[in-house]
Amino acid sequence: MRKFISAVTSAAMAATMVSSLAPAVVNAADATKGFSIQTYSDADSKYAKDGSNVNVSAADIAAGDVVIPCAVYLDEATASSEAISIQLSVNGPDAKGIKFNMYTDIGEILEEEPYFSSAKTFTVGGSTVSSDNPVTFAGAASGSSFIASGMNVPACKQGLKAANIENYYIGYSWTSNGKDYKWSGSKSTDFPVFVFDVTIPKGTAAGDYSIDFLTYDTSKDGNGNSATMIETTKTSDFSGRYTEGDGNLKLTNMSIKVGEGQSQPTTSSTTKPTPTTTSTTKPVTPVGDKDVDFDFGNWTAKPGDTVEVPVMIDSHGNIVISVDCELAFDSPLELVGISDVAPAFRNAAVTGDPTTKCLNFASMTGAGKGRVPATDSPAFTLTYKVPENCPAGEYNIGFGSKCDVNEDNSEKLYSVGKLNGVITVGGPTQTTSSTTKPTQTTTSTTKPVGDKDVDFDFGEWNAKPGDTVEVPVMIDSHGNIVISVDCELAFDSPLELTAISDVAPAFRNAAVTGDPTTKCLNFASMTGAGKGRVPATDSPAFTLTFKVPENCPAGDYNIGFGTKCDVNEDNSEKLYTVGKLNGVIHVGGPTTSTTTVTTTKSTSTTTVTSTTTPPDNKKVPDWGDTNCDGSVKVNDVVILNRFLNSTMDLTDQGKVNADCYNPQDPKGGAVDPAKVDLTMADSDAILQRCVHLIELPVVK
Repeated sequence: MRKFISAVTSAAMAATMVSSLAPAVVNAADATKGFSIQTYSDADSKYAKDGSNVNVSAADIAAGDVVIPCAVYLDEATASSEAISIQLSVNGPDAKGIKFNMYTDIGEILEEEPYFSSAKTFTVGGSTVSSDNPVTFAGAASGSSFIASGMNVPACKQGLKAANIENYYIGYSWTSNGKDYKWSGSKSTDFPVFVFDVTIPKGTAAGDYSIDFLTYDTSKDGNGNSATMIETTKTSDFSGRYTEGDGNLKLTNMSIKVGEGQSQPTTSSTTKPTPTTTSTTKPVTPVGDKDVDFDFGNWTAKPGDTVEVPVMIDSHGNIVISVDCELAFDSPLELVGISDVAPAFRNAAVTGDPTTKCLNFASMTGAGKGRVPATDSPAFTLTYKVPENCPAGEYNIGFGSKCDVNEDNSEKLYSVGKLNGVITVGGPTQTTSSTTKPTQTTTSTTKPVGDKDVDFDFGEWNAKPGDTVEVPVMIDSHGNIVISVDCELAFDSPLELTAISDVAPAFRNAAVTGDPTTKCLNFASMTGAGKGRVPATDSPAFTLTFKVPENCPAGDYNIGFGTKCDVNEDNSEKLYTVGKLNGVIHVGGPTTSTTTVTTTKSTSTTTVTSTTTPPDNKKVPDWGDTNCDGSVKVNDVVILNRFLNSTMDLTDQGKVNADCYNPQDPKGGAVDPAKVDLTMADSDAILQRCVHLIELPVVK
């Protein structure tokens, strides 16, 4: 079954490229392309000009760690690369102790600080730009700033099981997002694809070392898809492919001699000092009382004007991994443009369509985490056209039926506020925004109240004999910092406790250790500095699952804590006072359906329909729903790409749901999860579905 990477909205968000075998048909102007590993020439290091052959003297390696600034450069005759996959590792007699640290155009992967200690000037397309991070091979100047073309996702870690290596590894994927690009310099090799540091520890054994491109087969069926390769879309069947095996991709590795060659004067390593940066004044930063607030500003214009609206964001310190929204605006305004990047998220690539009025993007660190957006840069920019015949008046702009903002790959959605958002037609165009806050209606989970230091709410639920009841236990610490929770649970007979959640969503998904048999659970949640944190009040501290036996008499059954619930502020002996709110399962009549479970909290009712598993463990697909949460969103793309990058696993149902490009059964019948073949083509298809360009499945 052949799966290709589409040129429409390709989302190469993994460290490997896994398209199927295709003939090596390439652009005639680019009979060959090439990658080379060289020292990064713009770095502040004595090794910066050494190219692909580096000598580290015995004196230097004896004096301390040696840091070599390195980069991968692309050599191509025409700007025709649609997708790039690069993998590399280190080899040599004592290579296991050598480490990589990676940087890209977004400025950070494993470190939050910029690459250069102070901003440098570069010439991009004839313009001068200033940047404290490396300028990469494809992009353009925007004022004095550099905007990289395309979209990339890097990985940098110790070992890679798929390649059977234990040493440090780098994986990198880049896609042009189906758009033409220009080199940042006059040729492709003027600037690197990405930059990384190689740290050789003090006392590393003398010998010959190398940084080598990996070319192992990444396909599951032995079709010969190289770990390092290039694909182009300049042929009608998207089959332009460059690999070393096809003889059209030249790879130049790096040689590092340790303890040999000329001795060089000892200098300090390239550890980067804390940078000093100067911010530029931006439009007014939004305020508001939601988890995440967007400010559309207020604007005045005349008929015939074009109005650019930088939409500012304030997450109030909350980490954001993705945004998926629909836009709305009053007629007769026209939405004519959506920015390609999200400046507040380190210029993450935005997928947007003015026709469908949808946009989404994901912004991750190399560890797959979200980030806190900058408040002095727009989340994205929208461009509106005011028609020549537009009557004078006020016209609203903002979100439509949804704006989903996620912290991570879970189901948690932040509450979202929209500030301002009016284009007044009649006066001259201005570029100012006010901070008047319109009424915003949102819904949130009921939060516990109470008068103890920390209050837990077990809720009230209605059930019938035979039902399974999921109880999300909410928490309110009233602003108190919590570092750990250790408790015993209690409940009335004949209820049965059958499960305790593995994570604590209110504590940034801290791992929970729980045992339904002993009725005990505990967890700790700390910041990087070893401090506790204030739990979120709109997510459960943990979730308990109770079974109501078939023979359970009608009545009220209590659920809650047993002999203890110890909640600590820190690692001292201090314990908070703890309150328990609600905690009753009301059992009524007998179960009337074997496939529907109804649970009611307070006055709201939620019906969950279970799906009978087909024989032989086959699963019926819900196309695109990788995380099995009942909807198709950008998160499903992120999760699938992390699976393809071997950084997380999928359930059998998730695998079947994600297999939506040339799936086993295009008609949606039950299929064997073990026979699912997931590739970036499936990821691309789900992303296109998120912006309503296609329906799933895709069959070619």
